[in-house]
Amino acid sequence: AGGTWSGPNVTPSGLFTPNGAGINSLTYSFTDLNGCTNSDVVDITIIAPTPAVAGPDFAACVNAPAITLNGTPIGGTWSGTSVTAGGVFTPNTVGTFALVYTYGTLTCLTTDTLIATVNPLPVVDAVANFILCIDAAAVTLSGSPAGGSWSGTGITNPSGEFTPATALVGNHTLTYAYTDLITGCSATDVLTATVNPLPVVNAGVDTTLCDQPVPVQFTAT
Repeated sequence: AGGTWSGPNVTPSGLFTPNGAGINSLTYSFTDLNGCTNSDVVDITIIAPTPAVAGPDFAACVNAPAITLNGTPIGGTWSGTSVTAGGVFTPNTVGTFALVYTYGTLTCLTTDTLIATVNPLPVVDAVANFILCIDAAAVTLSGSPAGGSWSGTGITNPSGEFTPATALVGNHTLTYAYTDLITGCSATDVLTATVNPLPVVNAGVDTTLCDQPVPVQFTAT
């Protein structure tokens, strides 16, 4: 220790800053207490670092399945919110997240960043349950937001037409599904449609009466 450095991009104390690809020959000189001087040369080969590439930005819906990221070159590590070092991103929180891919070490370390946007699911409402008689006319359902589609027993048009006679008697679960055209995120809501049977009516048997003003009591069920 105590000598002096000289050469390109190096300070006398030995602080070297890589600047441009190529070979940098650095000389270390030392003079001892006897006044004798000697030197040695080290060659520093400067290469261009391999750039890390995180890949394109992307968007996902909250609570979608985990997404495997593909940084290049293979072998780097990931960091950021909701991402593992191996590159598995879990979109469990709505927001915008910077995910950083790092490749290499020391002076050859490079990074790149992508933006992951996690969008919320739309708020979907199938509205209230309802009850109809089996001979009632078809009804039009109105889910919110408008523009979704209906499915289930008795749905005769996915835009929202329910026909009791098609559904038959009973409780039927009807599902309203809506997809946000901007984010592509989907959600559903359900309601219960109850179809009741008509009462069984019996007026009795046909009969013949004489035309006289005598009241006759009829009994029906």
